[in-house]
Amino acid sequence: MQIREITKTFDVSRVVPYFQPIMDLSNQCVWHYECLARLINDGQQAFLPSDFLYLIERQNQTQLLTESVFSQCLAYFRHATVPWHINLHSQDIVHRDTQNYLFDCLNSYPKRHNIIFEITEQAVIDEPNKVSQFIERCRTLDVGVYIDNIGSVPTNNISRLLELPVEGIKVSGNLTKQMVENKQAADFIDSLCELAAKRHIHVVAEHVEDENVLNSVLKMGFKYAQGYHFSYPAAQVQHAS
Repeated sequence: MQIREITKTFDVSRVVPYFQPIMDLSNQCVWHYECLARLINDGQQAFLPSDFLYLIERQNQTQLLTESVFSQCLAYFRHATVPWHINLHSQDIVHRDTQNYLFDCLNSYPKRHNIIFEITEQAVIDEPNKVSQFIERCRTLDVGVYIDNIGSVPTNNISRLLELPVEGIKVSGNLTKQMVENKQAADFIDSLCELAAKRHIHVVAEHVEDENVLNSVLKMGFKYAQGYHFSYPAAQVQHAS
C-alpha cells in the first residue's frame, strides 16, 4: 500500500490505540484488553500495522511509536481496574533508551499491576539475555509479561521458554486454526497447556474467529481466548472500570 493511500502527511501522532477484549471463557466476560496500534487517516479510516509499519521503520520512528502509543494507553487506563496488554517491538527490548522511557513512566503510575507487556516468541529466541533482563526489570515494578505468538516459530525449546518468569503466553492464530483439523498441532497445544498449567502460566488462544475454532478451543481446555468471534478492536472499551 502506498503512503498516499493511507495519509497525505504521515505522522506518528496519527497512530492511536484500539482495544480488543481477551475473554474469560468460563463466564464469557471480558478478562483483559489488548491495545493494538491503528493509523487513522483524514477520512477516519483505521489501518493495521501491516499497512504502515514499514513507514515507521523507514523513518526510524519505532521508538517514537512505542512511546506515543504507550503514553496514550497509560492515560486511557489510568483510572481503570481492568488489566491491559501492549505489544513491544523487539527493538524496544534491545534499546536501553526505550526501556528507560517505559520504566520512567511506570515509576509514577498508580496501577502498574494492571499492565502486561507482550513480547513475541521470536524476540525471546533472538535475544534471550536481553529479554530475561527486561522481565526482571518488569518484576521489580509488578508489571506482567506475556510471550506472544507461541507456535509461530519452529522450536524445540518450548519448555525453556516457559521457564521464564512470565504470567502468560498467547498461542498464535495459525496454530489455533490448525488444531481444528491437524492432530500434530492439537498434540503440541495439549502439551503446551500442560506445561503452562504446571508453572501457573495463563494460556490465551488467539484469532478465534468463528464457532468451529471456539469449539475446538473449549475442547482443548483453554480458559482464555481472543478474536473477531468475540469482538473487533474498537476505539473505546465497554468495561474499563
